[in-house]
This record gives sequence, structure tokens and C-alpha cells, in this order.
Amino acid sequence: MTFTEFLDSTCGKILIQFIGFLAMAIGILSFQRKRRAAIIGFQMTASTLWSIQFLLLGGYSGTIQNVLCIARGFVLVQKGKRKWADSYYTLVAIIFCFAATGFITVGLEGAWALLPIGASIASSIALFMDKEEILRKLSLIVSPLWLVYNVHTGSIAGIVAETFTIISILIALYRFREKKESRLQGEKTSENKADDQSV
Repeated sequence: MTFTEFLDSTCGKILIQFIGFLAMAIGILSFQRKRRAAIIGFQMTASTLWSIQFLLLGGYSGTIQNVLCIARGFVLVQKGKRKWADSYYTLVAIIFCFAATGFITVGLEGAWALLPIGASIASSIALFMDKEEILRKLSLIVSPLWLVYNVHTGSIAGIVAETFTIISILIALYRFREKKESRLQGEKTSENKADDQSV
């Protein structure tokens, strides 16, 4: 049995979807991390697995964009450590790389290739932000684009992944907002007590 025949077999199809579900789990967990570096690290791992799955499914644009996402992760983890990584010129260069390499795949997949390009550019802007809450909100733009692309490529795991990712982001936004409001309420209560004691 050749490798192509194996991929066409039931076991091969299950393996491809398993890779996607593994990437999904790691991607969902990324938005539950509190530190920005941890979010990026988890997403780099997920991108590696997604690139493998899209390659096996014949989704070349998705493959290339995820490979670039891995390279982007190595750059973004340097933010706050290296001046060049904090520069907006770096963000522009990253966006240019996604756009330039992405449009090459338009000839292979047509307009469908624009979806991963748009998602990758939007996620780059989101990951470049210093505040995790802004990162999560901007990521809500990314998932719908990948969701449609996953439907196109036939990635069942990808469809489920983006649905759960959107839910995960919303939960994280709610959870961290609740903590923030609770902290602010506690500070306000302390201030009121201090004012009462001073009277």
C-alpha cells in the first residue's frame, strides 16, 4: 500500500482528523493561558499540527500560512526583549510575508486561498498587541475565516476546532472580565471603608 492509498483509506482519514483534533485541543487551551508568551507558544504548536493536516488534505494555502505562523511565533516571543521585535515595521514585514506568499497559492486554490491569508494577517495584528484582552477580541475575527476554509477543505476537526475556539475566547473574555470587576469592586470597598474611618 502506498502512502497516498493509506491516506485514502479509513485509517488514513481517521489519522488526518486526529491530527486536527489534537491541534484543536492545543489551540483552545492557548486562550485559557494568562500570559501572552504562553498563548503564542501554544498557538505555535497548534500551527505545526494544522500545517500537517492541511498538507494531507491538499489545503496548500492553509499549509503555507500555518508554517509562516510558526516562524511568526519565534519573532513575536521576542517582543519586550528585543527592540526590533517591538517595532511596527516588524509587524508590517510579517503582514507582507503572509500576503506575498499567500497570493501565490491563489493560483492553486482560487479565492479560497484568501481566507487563510486574511486570518493570518488578522491574527498577526492580534498577537502583536501587548494586552491579552485585545488579543482575544481580535482573534474573534480570525476564527470565522478559518471556519469557512475548513468547510472548503473538508477538515471536520477544523470546523469543530474553530467553533470551540470562538467559545473558548468568549469564555476567557468573560472570566477575566469578572476577575477584573471583582478586583475593582474590592478596591472600591476598601476605599469606602478608609473614608468611613477617616470621618
